[in-house]
Amino acid sequence: MALQGSFQSIDIPELFTLLLHLRKTGVLSLVNESRERGFLFCEGNLVYATSKDESKRLGSYLVRLGFLPPADLQMFFGEVRSKEECFGERLVAKGLLSPQQLRTAVKLQIIDILKDVSAWERGAFHFDETELPFEIPSSGLISTQSVMLDIARQTDERREALAHFPDPRIVFRPTRLASTAGLTGEQKVILDLVDGSRSVEQILCCCAAGVKKASIILAELHRSGIVEKRGIQVQRSFRSYVPDLSSLPISPSVPATLLSVFVSEDEEDQKRRLVNVLSKEPLLAAKLLKTLTLNNLDACRSDISLARIVSLLGLFNVRCSLLPEVARGLFFPQKQWFWKELWEHSQYCAQLARAIARKTAYPYPEEAELAGLLHNMGAFLLLHHEPRRYLRVIDDSVRLQRDLEDLEHETYGITHSKLGSKYAEKWKFSGMLQLAIKSHHNFADSSGSQLLRIVSAADAIVQESGLRIGYQGRTPQQVDELLGRLRVARSEAEDLCARIRRTSDVGFAAKDAETSQEVLETL
Repeated sequence: MALQGSFQSIDIPELFTLLLHLRKTGVLSLVNESRERGFLFCEGNLVYATSKDESKRLGSYLVRLGFLPPADLQMFFGEVRSKEECFGERLVAKGLLSPQQLRTAVKLQIIDILKDVSAWERGAFHFDETELPFEIPSSGLISTQSVMLDIARQTDERREALAHFPDPRIVFRPTRLASTAGLTGEQKVILDLVDGSRSVEQILCCCAAGVKKASIILAELHRSGIVEKRGIQVQRSFRSYVPDLSSLPISPSVPATLLSVFVSEDEEDQKRRLVNVLSKEPLLAAKLLKTLTLNNLDACRSDISLARIVSLLGLFNVRCSLLPEVARGLFFPQKQWFWKELWEHSQYCAQLARAIARKTAYPYPEEAELAGLLHNMGAFLLLHHEPRRYLRVIDDSVRLQRDLEDLEHETYGITHSKLGSKYAEKWKFSGMLQLAIKSHHNFADSSGSQLLRIVSAADAIVQESGLRIGYQGRTPQQVDELLGRLRVARSEAEDLCARIRRTSDVGFAAKDAETSQEVLETL
């Protein structure tokens, strides 16, 4: 059974109470326009929560509570694991963490993430009822009822704390008069947390005495002149030309298509259809590859194919990664910014790269296909971030016959290839994939890597076939030289491309957004 809806139809406490009452097991995805959170349930109670926010990962809570040194956390992040393993359980198995410590950290994480979601003005949910592919953690389940009661209590305590500190971003530091003489044990604990960098909110969160009591003690230290205000903590943000990838640009038909895939009871059918969807959606494929690489699942270079990525992750992890995009696409659809040619260019480039790889006996044709699919990651990000502005850049590039990357650099301070490579590096993609994404426009670099030659050649031939993504200032002679290094005749490459374009199953629900100019007119 699947449940889905908006926060307008049912609020968070009611939803959690319903899942508890029905004793449901599965994954609850909560999304808004740009964020996603997840909660894993077993018979109505909670196993753990997930968040893209690094400060709300389980490891950060283990360090914050003093259960795990930062060095041990980094060591475990670098270990290879299997898809069934849970991070906390590995620590317990190695004797570095007790089941009770893990339970305490998980409950704090769940409460924090749930409070964060409760503050959203708009939201939607999708509950996927599915069996868990692993045993219940030794720390046991977290009572859903106790979590809801704790949140209600902490909400009341926070309200009282705000009476002392209306702005929780205030940062305090010890004064020259600061001394531990005459202070109680609890006052000393709070004073130790005042280091000139932590905000009031962070201090109250770190203190085991509770938010209400900690706020009273901190206010007393301030009145006594032991601590003083230093300033306001300001969160750093991305510059506009390096957007945070908080949600994925996907074509309009994908959410409904994925739902139809996931209702199938045949796992092999699900995998086959998933690979078909991923082969048409570069950023969905990138998200799954990111899940694979950041979780250090054991994969070798020959494993880098869409089918193998799905197999290595397992259907449970694939569903957990993709269902938030389903909910967001259904309840928060994007404006008609969808640009059909960009998607088609990536698909044809992927298929042509695979064909050229096989023709040249490149040992990893699936890797070439994935590199072709992902090579324009940065263009998708720029289009998603500022559709009107980016499409103007594309049109100006063609109209003025100016190289696209030159105009991108003038407009954003970065090119789509460099932006895509920044994310590829952040997500720990292989060095070969990073290079293909970063340098597929730079023919001068393509002599050092066979994969880069293949992707650059495929991109150039697809551009010449009519699916142009802006103007590129490379000459036919440069393309011929590149094909010569691959020992592929231009006529052969063009014939492969024409055959792929005739026979490929490429289709989108693009409606009236057929060209960049038509997209601009709909915005």
